[in-house]
Amino acid sequence: MNPVERLRDYIQQEHPQATVELTPPLHESGAWSLDIDLAEKKLAIEWSEKTGFGVSSVSADNFGERPNEAFKNLADARRRITDLLTTLQR
Repeated sequence: MNPVERLRDYIQQEHPQATVELTPPLHESGAWSLDIDLAEKKLAIEWSEKTGFGVSSVSADNFGERPNEAFKNLADARRRITDLLTTLQR
């Protein structure tokens, strides 16, 4: 299981009311995509071994843009995503 799959499992366990969709890359070296929808919160997470985690709050204003924040390891990404899902932060 890779880090983004572990992140998906963590989100599903900690926030069972969230809708979580994990999409693998088309090519082995591509980026995985993890979409999280929890009430008014919508997050898009990208992950690849090469770049780590990219985290974005999703809105009509930022569709198609690069990630808002980047994290190299799972622990930092998980901590920030938890903050985003449980506070008013964007």
